Amino acid sequence: MTISPGVLDFVERTGGVHVDLPSDSNGLGVARMLVHTLAQRRDLDDERIEDLVLAASEAVTEAMEHGETVVLRWHEAPDRCVVAVISEGDAAFVAPPADIPTDPGRAAVEGELRLPLIRALVDEVGVEGSSLTLTIKCDPWEELDG
Repeated sequence: MTISPGVLDFVERTGGVHVDLPSDSNGLGVARMLVHTLAQRRDLDDERIEDLVLAASEAVTEAMEHGETVVLRWHEAPDRCVVAVISEGDAAFVAPPADIPTDPGRAAVEGELRLPLIRALVDEVGVEGSSLTLTIKCDPWEELDG
């Protein structure tokens, strides 16, 4: 069965992508590959792609330390791409965005470098319980026909 690129565009831009990942290195590899591939399809420049992949990788690693299963969701809007990482175990991301240290030096001393690094790599970070949402702004895509 062959899937036309138009179908993939429709799914990625409207319904998004939802993947359950095991909490191991294979799951992390799948997350990195998936985010990289979807970001490339959005025509992000190489630096933004690498920033998003690194941020998503750090978020998935953090979630894997707290849960048995990690859910990765990709969703696109006309002017942004959103990656949600959800830990299916104990709450992984307990700090609200305002409490995430903005100084990476201070965060490293406190042993909490992941969230400040993620915050530095993406445009917006949302934290709610066991869910971390990463948003990058990008050029608007053309509306799909029909």
